[in-house]
Amino acid sequence: MGQALSAILDSYRQSAKTQREKGTYFERLCIAFLKNDPLQITQYDEVWSFSDWAEAQGIDRRDTGIDLVARMRDGSGFCAIQCKFYDEDKRISKSEVASFFTASGKAPFARRLIIDTTDAEWSEHAEAALGVLHVDYETVDPYPVTIKQGDLRLANIVDPEKFYRGEKTKFVGKRANLDKSTVIYNANITMSDIPLDAYDYVVNGKPALEWVIERQCVKADKASGIVNDANRYAIETVGNPAYPLELSQRVITVSLETMKIVRSLPALDID
Repeated sequence: MGQALSAILDSYRQSAKTQREKGTYFERLCIAFLKNDPLQITQYDEVWSFSDWAEAQGIDRRDTGIDLVARMRDGSGFCAIQCKFYDEDKRISKSEVASFFTASGKAPFARRLIIDTTDAEWSEHAEAALGVLHVDYETVDPYPVTIKQGDLRLANIVDPEKFYRGEKTKFVGKRANLDKSTVIYNANITMSDIPLDAYDYVVNGKPALEWVIERQCVKADKASGIVNDANRYAIETVGNPAYPLELSQRVITVSLETMKIVRSLPALDID
């Protein structure tokens, strides 16, 4: 941390009469930084306190863990910001970021940013908040894609195994010009309005969502003749014929939430 910044923070600690007053000073400093730093002004075109932003939006102003809100300059939505004014040796715990992760994981927030004054690494439990997304991916909410054929919750599905059976899930369009916002699951189901940001989460050189989509199929191994049928696993092991479809939707959620967290991390400072 630079000497000038340290001096400013020390002055806040000495002059503030309450913890809330100290936090307000730091939030104002963060607003000034986001509005004037050459890099940050390429990302955001306006910054508000959460209470001011919430009032303008006509929503509840009560504390949700979000301190500031910045509007993304590219028009993609808002960035939820939490400001943590602590001593330099303080370790941030999971309980201190849990409500922020929950509140900022909903529309219209497209990004998270945590600004803190600590030099210590986050606690293992705080880092685990990110890990939970991946270890417990089957329990996260499926992303609400649009089903072109209509809301499946209202459909009269006589034979679920036949209705949800998928043999080759694919994107719309030709290879040179694929529309990855739309996926044909089978003749009964076409998913659309898939956020393209979901493909930014890459695992082993390929978007996690593409790995999942490719494997929701029926395919015979040429050498052994063994048939890999995702439908059999869904029915016989999971007991849910819709499992492959719901898995794709959950991976969209995990991908989006993971990228929000990754993009909220500070840049690597290399001297």
